[in-house]
Amino acid sequence: MMRGLSHCQLLDDFSLTSVGSDWDNPPILPVYCFPSLRSLHMSISGQGVYTNLFRPLSRVFAKSRGLERLSLWIFDSVDGRPSLTPLLEDENIPDLRLQHLELKGWNGIIPTHLARHFEQLSTVIQEFCDSADGKSDIWSVLQAERLALEKVQVDSMEDSLMDYLQSYSGLQILDAQPFSFPKEMLDFFCSNVLPKHAKTLKTLNLNPSVMSMAMWGVGKSHIDALLTELPLLEDISLRIHIQSEYNKNEADSDFVDINVRSLMSLST
Repeated sequence: MMRGLSHCQLLDDFSLTSVGSDWDNPPILPVYCFPSLRSLHMSISGQGVYTNLFRPLSRVFAKSRGLERLSLWIFDSVDGRPSLTPLLEDENIPDLRLQHLELKGWNGIIPTHLARHFEQLSTVIQEFCDSADGKSDIWSVLQAERLALEKVQVDSMEDSLMDYLQSYSGLQILDAQPFSFPKEMLDFFCSNVLPKHAKTLKTLNLNPSVMSMAMWGVGKSHIDALLTELPLLEDISLRIHIQSEYNKNEADSDFVDINVRSLMSLST
């Protein structure tokens, strides 16, 4: 069947999900034969995944010049978290015009000179990725090139992300579910970052990751800032700390989750 797909020259959306495959003998991936490809999603876990995917992915990037949406979920029990850098640095790859980039399970380091692939980006989703540890990552690349995203979805709040979000205005959707959110960073986020997007932010999801036992929530001062400085919010999801301003050691009973949709309609 995989070989047969190579004849689908007009195919513009390709999705492949594989769990626990024997990647010493990986399936034939004909995606490089799709010149009309605009959206590629690959969710793969197993052993030796990245080593065997490197060449097919290089061909995708080299041949699919109209690629707009790229989602790569790679979980490799042998190779660890791979780097996107060698793929994007290939001299045979033309400048991509990605609008949507979703990375899960990758090394977070991305050199600034790869910004040529991100000039059309409007959405970045990054989860289960290693921290860049002070090195260049997607956020520092976007900031250096003054590229403004409309949607950001993350599971960690890093200094580079804070700096990036503070550097521009225009964010419409922020979905942040970090494993931890230190009080100082949360204070800075509410007082210095969110106001930058007061005229555009419509959806805000700010909750601890469901994958952790994180015990943090926004306090009264944060709520006041959110509701008064973000007048265009339509959808909001928060974990609120109801006993004190912030205490990550409190029990679950001291937190309440709220989810409100259509704030605009409620206010009229």
